[in-house]
Amino acid sequence: MPVSRRLLTGATLACMMPFAFHAYAQDEADSGAAQEEGQTTGTYLGGMGVYRSTDRPFVDYGGGMNFIYGKMVDDKWNHEWVASGTINETDSSSSDFYRYAIGWDALYFLDREGISPYLVGGLGLVHNEILDIAGGDETGLYANAGVGFLTQPITDHGLAVRGDIRLVYDSGVGETDVAVGLGLQMPLFKPQAATPAPTIAYGDEDGDGVPDNLDKCPGTMSGLKVDGTGCAVPQVFVLKGVSFDYDSTRLGVNAQTILQDSVKTMLGQPSMRVEIAGHTDSHGSEEYNRDLSQRRAEAVKSHLVDKGISADNLRATGYGESEPVASNDNDFGREQNRRVEFRIESQ
Repeated sequence: MPVSRRLLTGATLACMMPFAFHAYAQDEADSGAAQEEGQTTGTYLGGMGVYRSTDRPFVDYGGGMNFIYGKMVDDKWNHEWVASGTINETDSSSSDFYRYAIGWDALYFLDREGISPYLVGGLGLVHNEILDIAGGDETGLYANAGVGFLTQPITDHGLAVRGDIRLVYDSGVGETDVAVGLGLQMPLFKPQAATPAPTIAYGDEDGDGVPDNLDKCPGTMSGLKVDGTGCAVPQVFVLKGVSFDYDSTRLGVNAQTILQDSVKTMLGQPSMRVEIAGHTDSHGSEEYNRDLSQRRAEAVKSHLVDKGISADNLRATGYGESEPVASNDNDFGREQNRRVEFRIESQ
């Protein structure tokens, strides 16, 4: 390698080091600030093989490499420091055309989904070296602009495929070339999987299927149909186990225990209006049974009022034997007919 080329290569690398260090330090500072602002950040390295054609006399096609240090600024923009070297064939059998460049590019992504297209443009410093050909070495500025694409990661570490095509104007030799590049890009650090937001487990104390944090009517008794807010909707619900001694209106101990669930339901949904409906079997006269069922319904209402439920929200009605749900011809059916219903009329 000629001395001049070695000196130029060393000078180029020396010039790159402070720029790279500054970019890395700035990236670390910007990254922390950007994360606080919720931006998308990331630094990466890349390498692209380049095919380059030129219209300069005595110089043919050539190839080389671009080495990239870049940063994703936000969901649209990246910026990159680029060092490149290319070799073009010449008409001379003893010499090739060498280019060395360092510069800065800005990439604007049209979309970050799937294969991401981008626009690119940048400026930099270029040195052209042609031995044994008229014109010799030339140093100047270059500008480039073009379009490209970047794929989604193809490995767990974030490796992606990248390609672009650019027009490159070289002021040192006063020519415009076409450069086509294809290569790979990889983040400096392995992308971290998104941490899912912590989930808070909420219980369902009343077992109505609505979590406690969404339940506007806590304490609903088991078996009642509820809406999305956990409040019981209009329906007829048999208070199973609420029974009376023969020809009596006295609530047994078991019945009082069961009615505690009704109390909790109405306390949790204080606007609820309920009809307490009493029913009997067909033993006895119809008039007597209606009167007995009325008194039993009144007994249930009085118990609920004693437990703190507003009397205005309760209505007691005795239906006697008029609404059987089973046959009165056997003991099982008559037992089914002797019942108390919790009829929710409104929420």
